[in-house]
Amino acid sequence: MNHRLRAAVVLALVLGLSACRPVQEPQLIGLAGPRPNILVEKPGSEPVAAYEGTPVYYPCAVLTDDVLAAAGLKHTAHPLAGGTRLSPGADRPELAGTTFEQISCGGNVERAAGHRDEPVVTLTTLNVKLASSFAWHSAIAPQPGTTGTANGVEYHRRPDQGDDEVTVTFTHGTTDAFTLELRHFSAIADGEHALGKLIDGITANIAAGPRPMPEHSYPEPYHLTAAKPCDAMPPEVFTAVTDQPTDGLQRDLFDVDENSVVSHNAVQITCQRQSLLDNSDRPSAGLSVEQTIYAEGPAVAVGAVQNMCAYEGNTKDSSPLPAPVGDVSCGVVGSSVTGGAMVYFHVGRTMVRVSLNSHEITGPWAIAKVTEGAKRIYALLDH
Repeated sequence: MNHRLRAAVVLALVLGLSACRPVQEPQLIGLAGPRPNILVEKPGSEPVAAYEGTPVYYPCAVLTDDVLAAAGLKHTAHPLAGGTRLSPGADRPELAGTTFEQISCGGNVERAAGHRDEPVVTLTTLNVKLASSFAWHSAIAPQPGTTGTANGVEYHRRPDQGDDEVTVTFTHGTTDAFTLELRHFSAIADGEHALGKLIDGITANIAAGPRPMPEHSYPEPYHLTAAKPCDAMPPEVFTAVTDQPTDGLQRDLFDVDENSVVSHNAVQITCQRQSLLDNSDRPSAGLSVEQTIYAEGPAVAVGAVQNMCAYEGNTKDSSPLPAPVGDVSCGVVGSSVTGGAMVYFHVGRTMVRVSLNSHEITGPWAIAKVTEGAKRIYALLDH
């Protein structure tokens, strides 16, 4: 499978998420404004992940919030921040040598005054046992572009990106390869200093050995002492909807800031999964679960689902569900670009959107399959 095709599928999934994300509006007078930087990160407490007995580095445990802070950088909320990790039950022999896409972590960071584009900082890694041979050799191959050094480590400014993308390659023995990428580098205040500090923090964390994924939480009133987006969609739910196993990875994404969504404060967390690529030319299937959690409680979440269902019914190909999901729910057939379908429902203070991207599961069948998954997700969420 061509890795560019995989990238196109992931891009379609991300674009689908962005297109349906509620528009932010200014706060009404008298309401408390949304709070910035309320996502709390701390070191993870679960065991270190391993594949076939080899510990696996997670980029989010290397490019931590304290590394960004030491470089004078701070995440923005556009888009959601987060990264990839192995799924439960991912230690499967058939996954060896299949990973085209690097396990990644990162997000947008604040730009310097006078710049339009937000810089994007991403750290990716490949494990030699999981990676395809093409992806592995691409990761460790000499990088093109103008070369410089920061704190004694070589970096490259890529000519195909107008010299405004910086890449740094790190290796750890013969098992792990890391790539740090900074897009819109000129929009980082004192970029050379920030790059040096990032290199220092990343090399120190790599030397410390593999660690579990960091843990995330949100303060009250969200009741999220442990925000785990993919707990709502374990691999078996993905398989029930797509009739395919996952590729062994999951992507957990988090709002960094509290946002004003149609005059109501909320945070959003998202889980994304993909099917395993094979040697055919068919694209992989993708499933995402997006939770928008409202500070003001269930009544606002109910209204949000009703409004979204009314909007989708007027602008897209809405379709009745074979069975309701909770007390308010609706379905929408996917576009010609994404295929699949979407189902909306609410649980407590949360509006949930389940989205399937698939060109093999379409029309009423897609609505039925996504509804089946949504009912399982509904049962897993806190009521």
